[in-house]
Amino acid sequence: MLPGLVLDQPLTPKSFGGIEKGILCSIITSSNRAPFAVVHTAKSSYDMFMSSGRGKLVTVYHIIGDNICSLGPPVSRPLLIHPAHSSVSQENLGAEAATASGEESQLPLHVAVGDLEIGQDDALDMDDLLRCSFLRALKLLKDKRLPMPVNVFYEQYLLTQKPPTSNLDIKKTSYKRSMFP
Repeated sequence: MLPGLVLDQPLTPKSFGGIEKGILCSIITSSNRAPFAVVHTAKSSYDMFMSSGRGKLVTVYHIIGDNICSLGPPVSRPLLIHPAHSSVSQENLGAEAATASGEESQLPLHVAVGDLEIGQDDALDMDDLLRCSFLRALKLLKDKRLPMPVNVFYEQYLLTQKPPTSNLDIKKTSYKRSMFP
């Protein structure tokens, strides 16, 4: 069996649908519809059937909680229940939709964008951004290139390792003053 794959019926040529190799997709669990990983398929549905359900099915690129998630504000996986597990019946949903369409909604239809405040400076700690970029840049350096002037290290290595959506400003960090007089 393919590790972690849950099938509702016995293994047949149509068990996996029409999956092609190299397709970008997401992974969910049987208890939650919210995806927790971004993957590429490593096999087509035909290859999965012909391998008798054995082998590697996907190549994982990103999961919730990895280093990509640590660059932004903390995220958690929402709980989305499968329709089969839901306790609300379809008749109740239809009745609620009919009564809701007959009444006017009290919710505002639009919100002015100017009223919203986004605290990007608060959410992004410059010290952490500098520290992460610095450590990533050190991994790229070859020992032969040391010693190196600080301005060369900063421009060629450190700035290339920061996220493209953020601006690294040394003056906003606790390292803005030099240790040396």
